[in-house]
Amino acid sequence: MPVYTATEYEPLDPGLYVGRFVEIREAKSEHGAYYRRIFEIRDEDYGGRQIHANVSDKFGPSSKARQWVEAMIGRRLGNGERVDTDSLLGRDFHVTIVNVEKDGRTYDNVASMNAIRKAKAEKKEEPEADERDEGEFANLPV
Repeated sequence: MPVYTATEYEPLDPGLYVGRFVEIREAKSEHGAYYRRIFEIRDEDYGGRQIHANVSDKFGPSSKARQWVEAMIGRRLGNGERVDTDSLLGRDFHVTIVNVEKDGRTYDNVASMNAIRKAKAEKKEEPEADERDEGEFANLPV
């Protein structure tokens, strides 16, 4: 007979994490088909840990699946536009985790996910002090 060792589940602390989108699994429940999105945490404290986010197969304007895809690609989808979520695999996203109590236990739950903003182009270098236009301060007494 197999021997099992009971372990405690340690949920992630609530907050914002960087997660790599690593897998999508199709599943079924009594409520219908859904997809399990799997992210691998990239942050130093929890690096390598996987979190799961379930979304239905519905893709209407107010569905979680559509809202998350639009957040992941950083824009709204046009009417009739097709998106292959497999094309998002291997990319990093911001994943917001909240803790949820269920049956006396605490679980981490994916509340949202978003594209990671790209850094803005470097600002133009500030002119040297002697190159600045002194403007309104030019005529002040010294």
